Amino acid sequence: MSKVFLKLKLKSLAAESQVIRAELERYRGPKWGTSDIRRQMHSHRINVVRYEARLTHLVYGFLRGREYAQIEPRVTYRGHGRNNMTNIPLQRIDWDRVTGMAEKYGDEDVRIVRQKLAAWIERAQHHIDHPTKAPRRPARPKIERTLEEWVAFEAARPRKTKRARRKAWIARQQQKRLTAAPATA
Repeated sequence: MSKVFLKLKLKSLAAESQVIRAELERYRGPKWGTSDIRRQMHSHRINVVRYEARLTHLVYGFLRGREYAQIEPRVTYRGHGRNNMTNIPLQRIDWDRVTGMAEKYGDEDVRIVRQKLAAWIERAQHHIDHPTKAPRRPARPKIERTLEEWVAFEAARPRKTKRARRKAWIARQQQKRLTAAPATA
């Protein structure tokens, strides 16, 4: 098979997750409360679909030549919120399943894929066992200006009101229609 089919699988898993989320909206409210069907659908989306999408994403990244650290830069703990790093380990990766998908969707010979994947998994396991924080993007440089420079900058900056922007847009649309209209004789 090809990476194209793997990409289709990723898209179908994403669509399945969206469909389940939409169905969950139907079972919301005091009538349903915490109904069993709602819990089952949520559990399926979180534990089955999300996990399968993660494994598929790993295989897709491997086949495209990405390192594990590029695909999942921060994998040690799953937290809720930006700064809340709880000690809940991520779900373990089923490397046999990853190997099976890589063999199925890889374009090369199965033995070559296995060799490359074994080395890739070893590097991935090292990344998981010895996590490092991903570097943050540098902050934007601060512009040092005096009050007079700021006043001059703000005064020179063109500002249009919403009405002026709307008028300009209508004029551009009319101009487009006039230039695109066929000439009638």
